Amino acid sequence: MKRLIYVLFAFASIGAVKAQKLDKKNIEPFTNESVTSTKYETLFSDSKLFLSSSVAFKFSRINNDVSLSIKVIIDDGKDFEVRTDQPFFLKFSNGEVIELYPRENIYSSIGKGAVGLRLSGVPGAEIEYDLSKENVNTILKNELISARLNNSYKTLENLDIKKKNSLLFRKAIELVTR
Repeated sequence: MKRLIYVLFAFASIGAVKAQKLDKKNIEPFTNESVTSTKYETLFSDSKLFLSSSVAFKFSRINNDVSLSIKVIIDDGKDFEVRTDQPFFLKFSNGEVIELYPRENIYSSIGKGAVGLRLSGVPGAEIEYDLSKENVNTILKNELISARLNNSYKTLENLDIKKKNSLLFRKAIELVTR
Protein backbone atom coordinates (compact mmCIF):
# COMPACT_ATOMS: atom_id res chain seq x y z
CA MET A 1 0.00 0.00 0.00
CA LYS A 2 2.84 2.36 0.87
CA ARG A 3 4.47 1.64 -2.46
CA LEU A 4 1.22 2.43 -4.30
CA ILE A 5 0.99 5.78 -2.55
CA TYR A 6 4.58 6.64 -3.54
CA VAL A 7 3.93 5.64 -7.16
CA LEU A 8 0.74 7.72 -7.30
CA PHE A 9 2.54 10.69 -5.74
CA ALA A 10 5.37 10.39 -8.29
CA PHE A 11 2.92 10.38 -11.20
CA ALA A 12 1.00 13.32 -9.73
CA SER A 13 4.25 15.30 -9.39
CA ILE A 14 5.28 14.53 -12.95
CA GLY A 15 1.82 15.50 -14.16
CA ALA A 16 1.96 18.81 -12.32
CA VAL A 17 5.30 19.72 -13.89
CA LYS A 18 4.20 18.69 -17.37
CA ALA A 19 0.89 20.55 -16.94
CA GLN A 20 2.52 23.88 -17.82
CA LYS A 21 1.75 24.61 -21.46
CA LEU A 22 2.14 27.53 -23.79
CA ASP A 23 -0.94 29.72 -23.94
CA LYS A 24 0.10 31.58 -27.04
CA LYS A 25 2.78 31.15 -29.68
CA ASN A 26 2.32 33.15 -32.85
CA ILE A 27 3.54 35.95 -35.05
CA GLU A 28 1.70 39.22 -34.43
CA PRO A 29 0.27 40.16 -37.86
CA PHE A 30 0.69 43.95 -37.62
CA THR A 31 4.12 44.22 -36.00
CA ASN A 32 5.50 40.86 -37.20
CA GLU A 33 6.76 40.18 -33.66
CA SER A 34 7.09 36.65 -32.31
CA VAL A 35 4.84 36.36 -29.23
CA THR A 36 5.03 33.43 -26.79
CA SER A 37 3.39 33.17 -23.36
CA THR A 38 2.35 30.61 -20.77
CA LYS A 39 -0.86 30.38 -18.78
CA TYR A 40 -1.09 31.70 -15.23
CA GLU A 41 -0.08 29.20 -12.54
CA THR A 42 0.00 29.49 -8.76
CA LEU A 43 3.29 30.65 -7.31
CA PHE A 44 2.09 31.19 -3.74
CA SER A 45 -1.19 30.81 -1.88
CA ASP A 46 -1.45 30.85 1.89
CA SER A 47 -4.99 29.37 1.86
CA LYS A 48 -6.07 30.72 5.22
CA LEU A 49 -9.77 30.79 6.03
CA PHE A 50 -9.71 34.59 6.24
CA LEU A 51 -7.29 37.19 4.94
CA SER A 52 -5.61 34.86 2.46
CA SER A 53 -3.17 36.14 -0.14
CA SER A 54 -2.14 34.65 -3.46
CA VAL A 55 0.35 35.22 -6.25
CA ALA A 56 0.04 33.64 -9.71
CA PHE A 57 2.62 33.98 -12.49
CA LYS A 58 3.14 33.67 -16.22
CA PHE A 59 6.08 34.28 -18.51
CA SER A 60 5.92 35.98 -21.89
CA ARG A 61 8.42 36.58 -24.66
CA ILE A 62 8.10 39.11 -27.45
CA ASN A 63 10.93 38.53 -29.90
CA ASN A 64 13.88 38.14 -27.48
CA ASP A 65 12.46 40.15 -24.56
CA VAL A 66 11.24 37.99 -21.66
CA SER A 67 8.87 39.27 -18.98
CA LEU A 68 7.25 37.95 -15.81
CA SER A 69 3.64 38.87 -15.02
CA ILE A 70 2.13 38.22 -11.61
CA LYS A 71 -1.45 38.45 -10.40
CA VAL A 72 -1.74 39.34 -6.73
CA ILE A 73 -4.55 39.33 -4.18
CA ILE A 74 -3.75 40.48 -0.64
CA ASP A 75 -5.83 39.60 2.45
CA ASP A 76 -8.92 38.53 0.48
CA GLY A 77 -8.98 41.69 -1.58
CA LYS A 78 -7.51 44.68 0.25
CA ASP A 79 -6.77 47.67 -1.98
CA PHE A 80 -3.09 48.30 -2.58
CA GLU A 81 -0.62 49.97 -4.91
CA VAL A 82 2.72 48.79 -6.27
CA ARG A 83 4.98 51.64 -7.34
CA THR A 84 7.94 51.48 -9.69
CA ASP A 85 10.31 51.85 -6.72
CA GLN A 86 8.84 48.85 -4.83
CA PRO A 87 10.68 45.65 -5.75
CA PHE A 88 9.54 42.06 -6.09
CA PHE A 89 12.28 39.79 -4.74
CA LEU A 90 12.86 36.20 -5.85
CA LYS A 91 15.22 34.10 -3.72
CA PHE A 92 16.81 30.93 -5.08
CA SER A 93 18.33 27.78 -3.58
CA ASN A 94 21.87 28.96 -4.35
CA GLY A 95 21.30 32.08 -2.20
CA GLU A 96 20.98 34.43 -5.16
CA VAL A 97 18.24 37.07 -4.99
CA ILE A 98 16.72 38.75 -8.05
CA GLU A 99 15.26 42.21 -7.52
CA LEU A 100 12.58 43.15 -10.07
CA TYR A 101 10.83 46.50 -10.46
CA PRO A 102 7.41 46.94 -12.10
CA ARG A 103 7.16 48.63 -15.48
CA GLU A 104 4.64 51.15 -14.12
CA ASN A 105 2.74 52.10 -10.98
CA ILE A 106 -0.11 49.63 -10.47
CA TYR A 107 -3.29 50.14 -8.46
CA SER A 108 -5.46 47.22 -7.44
CA SER A 109 -8.89 46.96 -9.02
CA ILE A 110 -11.77 44.51 -9.02
CA GLY A 111 -10.89 41.23 -10.72
CA LYS A 112 -7.34 42.12 -11.78
CA GLY A 113 -5.68 39.63 -9.42
CA ALA A 114 -8.02 36.75 -10.21
CA VAL A 115 -7.16 33.73 -12.30
CA GLY A 116 -10.51 32.42 -13.49
CA LEU A 117 -13.67 33.09 -11.50
CA ARG A 118 -12.26 32.49 -8.02
CA LEU A 119 -11.93 35.85 -6.23
CA SER A 120 -12.85 37.74 -9.41
CA GLY A 121 -15.05 40.09 -7.37
CA VAL A 122 -12.26 41.39 -5.12
CA PRO A 123 -9.45 43.88 -5.70
CA GLY A 124 -6.16 42.57 -7.00
CA ALA A 125 -3.45 43.59 -9.42
CA GLU A 126 -1.57 42.33 -12.45
CA ILE A 127 2.04 43.47 -12.39
CA GLU A 128 4.63 43.10 -15.17
CA TYR A 129 8.39 42.87 -14.78
CA ASP A 130 11.07 42.83 -17.47
CA LEU A 131 13.71 40.11 -17.09
CA SER A 132 17.35 40.52 -18.07
CA LYS A 133 19.31 37.64 -19.62
CA GLU A 134 21.02 37.17 -16.25
CA ASN A 135 17.62 36.95 -14.52
CA VAL A 136 16.45 34.33 -17.03
CA ASN A 137 19.63 32.26 -16.55
CA THR A 138 19.27 32.37 -12.76
CA ILE A 139 15.65 31.18 -12.98
CA LEU A 140 16.56 28.41 -15.43
CA LYS A 141 19.42 27.06 -13.31
CA ASN A 142 18.11 27.36 -9.74
CA GLU A 143 15.15 26.38 -7.61
CA LEU A 144 12.97 29.28 -6.46
CA ILE A 145 12.46 28.96 -2.70
CA SER A 146 10.99 32.27 -1.53
CA ALA A 147 9.62 35.62 -2.69
CA ARG A 148 8.74 39.02 -1.25
CA LEU A 149 6.44 41.65 -2.72
CA ASN A 150 6.61 45.24 -1.49
CA ASN A 151 3.43 47.30 -1.85
CA SER A 152 1.52 50.13 -0.17
CA TYR A 153 -0.77 47.93 1.99
CA LYS A 154 1.68 45.48 3.52
CA THR A 155 4.79 43.66 2.44
CA LEU A 156 4.14 40.05 1.55
CA GLU A 157 7.25 38.59 3.16
CA ASN A 158 8.75 35.13 3.26
CA LEU A 159 6.42 33.70 0.65
CA ASP A 160 7.61 30.11 0.86
CA ILE A 161 7.33 28.53 -2.58
CA LYS A 162 6.26 24.89 -2.69
CA LYS A 163 8.55 22.56 -4.63
CA LYS A 164 5.87 21.77 -7.25
CA ASN A 165 5.26 25.50 -7.82
CA SER A 166 8.99 26.09 -8.13
CA LEU A 167 9.21 23.34 -10.75
CA LEU A 168 6.30 24.88 -12.67
CA PHE A 169 8.02 28.27 -12.49
CA ARG A 170 11.19 26.88 -14.06
CA LYS A 171 9.29 24.78 -16.63
CA ALA A 172 7.30 27.85 -17.70
CA ILE A 173 10.37 29.96 -18.41
CA GLU A 174 11.92 27.02 -20.27
CA LEU A 175 8.86 26.93 -22.54
CA VAL A 176 9.09 30.59 -23.53
CA THR A 177 12.87 30.70 -23.93
CA ARG A 178 13.45 27.68 -26.13
